[in-house]
This record gives sequence, C-alpha cells and structure tokens, in this order.
Amino acid sequence: MHEVFTYAEGCNVKFTWKAEDNGGSPILEYVVSVESKDRIPYVIEECGIDPDSNSCLVAMEMLAKAPFYLQAGDTISNKVFIQAKNLVGLSEESGYNLI
Repeated sequence: MHEVFTYAEGCNVKFTWKAEDNGGSPILEYVVSVESKDRIPYVIEECGIDPDSNSCLVAMEMLAKAPFYLQAGDTISNKVFIQAKNLVGLSEESGYNLI
C-alpha cells in the first residue's frame, strides 16, 4: 500500500491513498486507522467501505472527541494508516502520514 495523504478541506480532514496490486483477489474494503494521543490506533468506520474509492472525509469535530481528543495545536502528531482488505486478508500498513 502506498503512503496516505491528509488535507484540510473546510471543517474536514481528507485522507487519500493509492492502492497497489491486489495480489489477484479484488479489494473488498480499506481499513483506515488513526492513532489517538495515547498512540493507540482506532479504525475510522466511516472510511474505506467503498473499495472503488481512494479517499475519505472525516469531520474535524469527530477527531476532537474521544478517543482522539485532537486540538488545533497538536493534531500534527497523530498518524494515519491505510490497509487494503480482500479474501486473502489485510495488506501491510501504508506508510503513515500525520494529521
């Protein structure tokens, strides 16, 4: 999986990624994870459910609540990872990007 990129888009954070080879098994979904301040990764359930999409918008308001508690001055420390899922299982984690 290639690196994930993050962009501010209005009151949202946009995650984008580019899929690599699926190994011969179609991609069923993407798993998008964001680390909390405690460095625990949490899956963003709203992202990745469409295997034909390579982006997701997440409201900054959501990232300001539990378990992330992100604030304007410290959001650059939280890592975002993407994995592709197919019948074989989960791909390796993407390279990470910071929010």
